[in-house]
Amino acid sequence: MRKLFISVLLIFIALKVFSQKNETIYLNESLNEVKKDKAAYYWQKETLDKNSQTWLARHKIYYMSGNLYETFVAYSNYNSETLRWSAWRKEGTFKIYFPDGKLKYESNYLKGESRGDYISYFPNGELKEKGRIDDFNKIYLYLLNDSSGISKVKNGNGSYCEYDTAFNCNMFTDVRDSIITVQYIIEEETKDTLYVLMDNKIEPLTGWKSFSKSLSNAKFKKKLVRQFVGNQFIFQLIVYEDGKIGKVKSITKVSPELEEEMITEIKNFGTFNVPKLKNGKSVKVVFYLPIVIN
Repeated sequence: MRKLFISVLLIFIALKVFSQKNETIYLNESLNEVKKDKAAYYWQKETLDKNSQTWLARHKIYYMSGNLYETFVAYSNYNSETLRWSAWRKEGTFKIYFPDGKLKYESNYLKGESRGDYISYFPNGELKEKGRIDDFNKIYLYLLNDSSGISKVKNGNGSYCEYDTAFNCNMFTDVRDSIITVQYIIEEETKDTLYVLMDNKIEPLTGWKSFSKSLSNAKFKKKLVRQFVGNQFIFQLIVYEDGKIGKVKSITKVSPELEEEMITEIKNFGTFNVPKLKNGKSVKVVFYLPIVIN
């Protein structure tokens, strides 16, 4: 009887592990969870180790065609069976693939942060970019080629434009000694120059904790919030020379109604520190703000 009980228990455990491995969650292009009919990808995870404090799993995200899109190992400090996408932190090698299976990007992660060398490729397999991200999230760019194979940045020096479909330069970047010294975009409607990298950090005058608390206390519609728990929204913010928030728009497309409420709260929050160029001149800047609903 005891042998039978042990056998049944082992079968139960095997079935549980198998079910974890084949659990399928559907994601949109912003990697937020959606229903199957709105999905661009699907995500499966295989448990590698699990205890009362940590859950380690191998994650694979697939195109809806079945071809691999991303692969990585990640951990979470929660062990709930209903973990949301945002609860996982990547660890080790991270890879992204083109729909035809060719490698698009490879880097490394440490405790959920991108660290060390990275490399990217064009769809034809030719080298696109090589660089490194240090422990302070500073990017060092060593090499960047355009799609024709011409080096725009070589040995850590050079400059390049990213063009839109009308061949207008919508982002300019200058690199010296592997460090991005100047980067700006041209605002589509006003044609204003919006700088991306500043000497001083762009943050609210009262700090990010105060900003987070303000959003947490905002009276969003409960039904909307519950529906999108675990999803990440990314907003593009324009900050004027005096630190006031200008135009805010959502980059992710999850819920127009909730995004509109969040944009209102962001605009009403207050002012940010005044961004400056290296020469001390205040300028208009653009930056991207990720917000995860927990």
